[in-house]
Amino acid sequence: MGAPPILLIAISLIILILNLEAICYITIISSLIIWASLHCLEQHQLWTLRFRISLFLPNLILIPTASTLLLLSKLWILQAFNFSATSPSGRIPQNPLTFNFSTTFTSKFVDNFGREARASFLLKAWNFSDTTKEAILLLQQIAGKIQHVAEHIDYHTPRALLQIDGALKTLSTMQRISLSLATTFFLIFVARYIVPVVMNRRYLRLRWKAWAGPRRSCIVPHFSRLIGDEEDWKDIARAVQPPTPHPVENFSSLFPTTQWRISANPTDLLKACQSSDKFKEFSPKSSSKAGVYGPIIDGESLSLLWGPELGFQNRCCPDILTISPSLLTYRPTFGPGLDGRAICLAYGILSRNKGPRPWTLVCNLNTSDAIKVFEENSVQWPRPSTCFRSLYRAEFTRTFSSLGQSFVVSATELALLLADTSEELIEDWLDGGMDQQDLALNKRAAELGASPGELDRLYSGQYVAMLVSLAVHKKCERIRPEILVYEELCNLEGVDVEAQWFSDPSVVERKKQEVRHVGSAGLTLISAII
Repeated sequence: MGAPPILLIAISLIILILNLEAICYITIISSLIIWASLHCLEQHQLWTLRFRISLFLPNLILIPTASTLLLLSKLWILQAFNFSATSPSGRIPQNPLTFNFSTTFTSKFVDNFGREARASFLLKAWNFSDTTKEAILLLQQIAGKIQHVAEHIDYHTPRALLQIDGALKTLSTMQRISLSLATTFFLIFVARYIVPVVMNRRYLRLRWKAWAGPRRSCIVPHFSRLIGDEEDWKDIARAVQPPTPHPVENFSSLFPTTQWRISANPTDLLKACQSSDKFKEFSPKSSSKAGVYGPIIDGESLSLLWGPELGFQNRCCPDILTISPSLLTYRPTFGPGLDGRAICLAYGILSRNKGPRPWTLVCNLNTSDAIKVFEENSVQWPRPSTCFRSLYRAEFTRTFSSLGQSFVVSATELALLLADTSEELIEDWLDGGMDQQDLALNKRAAELGASPGELDRLYSGQYVAMLVSLAVHKKCERIRPEILVYEELCNLEGVDVEAQWFSDPSVVERKKQEVRHVGSAGLTLISAII
């Protein structure tokens, strides 16, 4: 017998001795209540809280599972000790209730008769030789006693005992059947629900990162003067009372972090500032406008990338309300019951990184030849999930058709890449911020004098860079080929790429790094998409 069964038996015996069943029952009932409450969170659109709890679910669910397993093990151990087929002595042990009743009853009856008979016999036998009459009377008395006992044992006691034993055997059989059914249902429940949850623990973590990572939001022009750095955002959050957040974003601050973070989103904070008199003359301490993509033009909206880097709590994007509930389970499905994990991750990523003008984003994988080149040059080749391309495209067309065909194609190819990529690589890719446009490169280009049109071109190629970065991604190598994509877009549009900022040594070095990272296959991928 291996160590785990021995350990399980030992723990079961301890529970039996210490009578800890109550703790196990309380654990199981509490878990059922928590499981039911998760569905209530979904009904009230509390998806941030729901997803955060799901991160702990694969570990927490093992506690009631182990409690149930220990209780069942204890019952089976009791069955094995009390109802085993044979005992070491070779006799068939009986149910304790049946054994005690029958043994006590018969032994007490026989012992009483034995003592009475022996006493009578010894007294009479002492003077047996005196008279024959007394001897005959003694024998008649003994014979009557024997006949009385024989009649009782032959007719009355066996019938009563058989009836009691039969009832107890039936009860024991029902107990065994009930225990077997309970064990079977428990194993089915474990296989149907517990095992998938535990096996999907990394996916649940990916889902949180895909939906609750840094988000890109539009800031209207009259709020642009209030934007500073992380400390300025925290000063605003401490000074104003923001409105109640959307249910999807609510309770984002229930889970503490190493440092204090803002629970409201930037738009709500800025609206609260507008209604506060003390902020009419407010100006941020920093003029860096951290998180803002260029171009920064007076009188025009800004695109702000916000998240933990600016002091904000992670929270789900409200766009989660637009997708099917079947895609938000721990084992998502779509269409005819197909695996929907990649689609759910793609929805989460695209809900956060669209930027100010998603209809201008480029992705020209519209021909079979371009698609073939893109598939064969990605590190995920061969690509088994590409057979679902039409189903994926139908799903994203239903959601993103208003944003243009290029956006639908980008979403489709992103989901297919996610489906063919290992979860470990996807997590490394998300941790490196490869799903968002490179903010540092954007700011550097703006500092070097890039025009608004050139910065817009950098933005329009961000989905090409995103797809290529995932198609060639290697663990711990995090660089988006945005310079190479920009250069290819310029060639496509017939625009001169020899701008002053493009010739800066830092940009030239960045281009060399991108070429080394993507290689010839990456260059082919860029050409195929554009």
